[in-house]
Amino acid sequence: AEAEARASDLAKAAAKAEEEAVEAFAKLVSERRRAADAEQAAAAQLSHALRRVAHAEAAQVSLERRLQEEGEARERVELEERQARAREAELRLQTGPARSRVRSKEKFE
Repeated sequence: AEAEARASDLAKAAAKAEEEAVEAFAKLVSERRRAADAEQAAAAQLSHALRRVAHAEAAQVSLERRLQEEGEARERVELEERQARAREAELRLQTGPARSRVRSKEKFE
């Protein structure tokens, strides 16, 4: 009887230990699942952040290219304006004395 009682207590203790082991395993599986979900969420956030960085870098390159093109266009316009002023000045120099000579000839005649 004593041996049976002891065997029964050991069986109950073994069953309780098995139940605790199953609970611990279920908890471990649940924690691993949460960790995997968190890792997946972190990977998605990182991927999104990397896409935003790539988009920002592309926008920056586009802006820099546009600014460079605008600067080059402004320089071309300034150069063309300087060249036009230089041509006008050259024409004034070329035609100025000729007009004076014509007027001078008219005065003497």
